[in-house]
Formats: sequence, structure tokens, C-alpha cells
Amino acid sequence: IEKEEGADKYLILTDYKTSKVFKSMVSGEYYRQSILYALLCNNVLDMKIDFIATEFLSMGEMISYPVRPVDLVEAADMLKSIRGRMQQAINTPPDNIERRPSRLCGFCERVDGCKKDGYVTEEHL
Repeated sequence: IEKEEGADKYLILTDYKTSKVFKSMVSGEYYRQSILYALLCNNVLDMKIDFIATEFLSMGEMISYPVRPVDLVEAADMLKSIRGRMQQAINTPPDNIERRPSRLCGFCERVDGCKKDGYVTEEHL
């Protein structure tokens, strides 16, 4: 987080990308990630973030956006929706879950059952 001094004081939250591989400088994924960081700063750290920026260090390029209240509301709504779906999945009986092995299986509390049933192998973990 950088504090810019001047006639107007404002906070810029900058996400520094070090990878040489990226989708696009204007990828919605980078924007959503930065808005979630701004929401965290606003709600947990009590810091009002005025701008979000993504700086691609390997290219020497940066893109920035103002943080609009509507963006923060949408981010909060998205998190609520994700949390609701996660809670629903936790409450779903194991036999009713669609199993799609992925690298995320290692974080699931039901991974042992999926291993036992042959849905998940060590290559997924």
C-alpha cells in the first residue's frame, strides 16, 4: 500500500506481479483480485483505498483504477455468494457431491473418502 502525498492525499493499493506469464494487463482476474484486497483493507484494516493498481515488474508497466463504492459492494456480494455455496457444499451428504478431482482436493476435508473411492490420486494433491 502506497500513500501518495500532494495537494490531495490518497491511498493506492498496488499488487506487484513478478511472473513473466500473465493473461493480459487488463484481465478482469487482476481487477477482481485487487478489488478484494481493497475490500479487505477497508473492512479489516479500516483503510480507505482510493485506487488499485497492478504493476507488472518484468515489463515495467502498471495499470490502475479508482476504487468505486459499487465495486466494493459487488466484491462483498461475490464473497457472500461464494461463502454460501461453500457452506451448502459442506452440508451436502458425501454421496450427493459431484466429484471433480483437481489440485484443490488436498484442501478438502473429504479428500480421504475420495481417495478411498478412487476419485482422487496423489497426482491431484
